[in-house]
Amino acid sequence: MLFARRYDLKSNDAILAEEKHLPMYDEMASKYKVEFIAGGATQNSIRVAQWMLQIPGATGYMGSIGKDKFGEEMKKNAKQAGVNVHYHEDESPTGTCAVCVVGDQRSLVANLSAANCYKIDHLKKPENWALVEKAKYYYIAGFFLTVSPESIMLVSEHAAAINKVFMMNLSAPFICEFFKDVQDKVFPYMDYVFGNETEARTFSKVHGWETENVEEIALKISQLPKASGTHKRITVITQGADPVVVAEDGKVKLFPVTLLPKEKLVDTNGAGDAFVGGFLSQMVLQKPIEECVKAGSYAANPSLLHGPPQSSTSAIHHSPTYDYPNPESNVVVVLLSPSHLFVPLISPLTFRSNVHTASHYLSSLIDRDPSLKSLLSRIDFSGVSRLHHHRQRGRAFLRFSRVGTLEDDFFSGDSDFGHSFFYPLSRKPLPNATIVTLSDLNPDYDFSGYVVVLWFA
Repeated sequence: MLFARRYDLKSNDAILAEEKHLPMYDEMASKYKVEFIAGGATQNSIRVAQWMLQIPGATGYMGSIGKDKFGEEMKKNAKQAGVNVHYHEDESPTGTCAVCVVGDQRSLVANLSAANCYKIDHLKKPENWALVEKAKYYYIAGFFLTVSPESIMLVSEHAAAINKVFMMNLSAPFICEFFKDVQDKVFPYMDYVFGNETEARTFSKVHGWETENVEEIALKISQLPKASGTHKRITVITQGADPVVVAEDGKVKLFPVTLLPKEKLVDTNGAGDAFVGGFLSQMVLQKPIEECVKAGSYAANPSLLHGPPQSSTSAIHHSPTYDYPNPESNVVVVLLSPSHLFVPLISPLTFRSNVHTASHYLSSLIDRDPSLKSLLSRIDFSGVSRLHHHRQRGRAFLRFSRVGTLEDDFFSGDSDFGHSFFYPLSRKPLPNATIVTLSDLNPDYDFSGYVVVLWFA
């Protein structure tokens, strides 16, 4: 490729931009069909977590950009992804990373620029520190140790002081080698430590542990001293195609990953960032560690051609299908009755099962999902019209109703809906939920008082 030769780019290489590379960014943007992604290791993970959560504004991010067109593109892209961004805007150009992909080969050229210019003064601004105080979980990539370690310390100390969760990533072998002192200083505050096997072995080497066994290293990392005894430290080490290693409570667990055929591999760039994002999306929901790893592996799957898990160079084009066997048609179906019957079911969107059969199947699943009440308490029922009665040969009749706006008190005064038994559920609404009505469709079963909730996770 002429472009690659002109800028001396090598296949499967990752380099920092030199003077000769600087014109390439504008050239790519003006001459080629490029895709702009709000990147950087931490922002990649936050984007993926936001994508997996599907709750607008559930995540926030701070970093540094320039006052230029790439900075504007960064802000637009991050906001479109649903991330609440508060950038420091520096006089330096926005940091950019050119990702040139030809076939299954790629070459990365990073011009850090403004990304290296973040200042703690920005973090201390009242409007920004308010975001820190509001947050319950914090994640920072190890690369930021080279930029503003004082900002990391400020956030980590805040987290430890009021029992919040603070997490970091080893990020790269050179961080463990050449920034050992600042890394060691913040390590006691880390409740979760992420990394890959190469980074873990480098960490072991610089700490004189004389072992390259990843399981042993993960365990040793988890047992390093902590500033707060409230949270145990959990170490999560990925190993490519080998099992994910998790160390906690003096024990090590291995979680196999799904191996992909070589022909399905698209681009493994950014898979580690995506794994962390998927992991975080379930961890903040207080899911078991097994579910967190499962979500991380799902998000890192490079066979997803259009979602952010593909790589750090991909955009958010669709909703995640995590945990659903058929991403085209499966949703969670919940029946709500006046007697507070909560029944979850994985069912096709084109739900056409006979009500008699479906009711027995649903009954067998009652109360199996302990998080269901919490889920229902966040669903917005405003905009649901009166229950509709219909008969259609004994089959389920679904009538879609528009989900209402995201407001705290969305049940009060809803005369259209008119069922007082829903009032106790009034809490926070859940985006991406669709409300349908299921009427008296079978002579043997009166479903006129039921509402079906289809939740697109």
